[in-house]
Amino acid sequence: MEKREIRIDGSLDREEKRREFVRQIENPCLYRQGEYMVSLKFADTDATLEDRILEYLEHVEGEEAPWELLH
Repeated sequence: MEKREIRIDGSLDREEKRREFVRQIENPCLYRQGEYMVSLKFADTDATLEDRILEYLEHVEGEEAPWELLH
């Protein structure tokens, strides 16, 4: 798997930073976080993928990079 660095413009507002993060990781349901592979699965089928991604990002606030870029 190709290793890529996520770069987020610090001048963006919080919502724009989140959108840019998701755009850069390409597949928000399967991506690498340091040495870990993150795979997201959802039981509630009424929520949109964007709803779940934003919920997840809110939940992990304060975690190590790249989450600090989203604050």
